[in-house]
This record gives sequence, structure tokens and C-alpha cells, in this order.
Amino acid sequence: MINKKKWSIVLAAILFIASIVYESVYIINPDEQIILTRFGKIEKGTIKEPGYHIKLYRIDQVVRYPSKQIMANIEFTGCPPRMPAYHATMSFIIVDPIDFFCTIDTIESLPVRVSYLLNERYCNKKSDAINDASISSISSFIDTELTKYGVSIINIDFSG
Repeated sequence: MINKKKWSIVLAAILFIASIVYESVYIINPDEQIILTRFGKIEKGTIKEPGYHIKLYRIDQVVRYPSKQIMANIEFTGCPPRMPAYHATMSFIIVDPIDFFCTIDTIESLPVRVSYLLNERYCNKKSDAINDASISSISSFIDTELTKYGVSIINIDFSG
């Protein structure tokens, strides 16, 4: 018969191994896409297949992004005196999670990046499109810029 001390050691070993296995398995939902990073560098490309996957225990990190449409609010101060301030609601989808991870990283950072692009780069462009102060030129600029970040714009609604 096994004494209590040996039984405790065996039970502790089983629990330790079970916790390692539990933390080494991750699940991808159908509406997610993930990137696996190791020490902050991308280990694998985009993984979109739903189901169970394995990672290295406490070494690999799972970065999750939705594969569905996301909404964000954008503030644009305008390009005084040529155009007024705008508030925009933008619908977008992350089409290239690797580019997104390398440039923006988090979904919460995207509105700040778009506001920066509009308030700094768009207003400083030397272009006749800015003199038009047209919403279509702003939308086109945002769409062109965000393509570099792995984001595709679905819709932008502006309000003054």
C-alpha cells in the first residue's frame, strides 16, 4: 500500500502536469483570427481555423483579433480654416492581422492612429483635395492609409 506522503507527491505531479497541458491549449472561435507570438515576435502566421490548438507553455502568447466588422469613433479637428471639425463613426475589418499587430497592435489604438493621420498628415498634405474639404477625399485618404496597417474600411459616417 502507498503511504500518504508518496500519494501526495503523485497527486501533486499529476496536477502540475495537468495545469501545464491546460495552459498549453487554446481555442480559436469561428469569429476570431489569432497570431502566436514568442517573446514578442510573431511565431506563426495568421491562424483562422476554429478549434483547439497547442502553444508552448508560458512562452507563446496568443494575440486575438476579431474577424468580423468592428466600429470605432474618430475625432478630426479639421484643417482650419479650410474645413471644420468632424466626428466620424468608422466600420472596419482587420484583413491582415500581422500588419495590424506590427503597426497598431491593439484595436483600441486604431481610433487614435486615424485621428493622428487626419489631424497631422492629411492637413499637412499639399493637395487640391484638401481645399475641396470634401468628405470623399477624407474617406479615400483614410482607406488608403489604413490599408498599410492591415485594415479595410467598410463604412465611414461623418457628422460635423
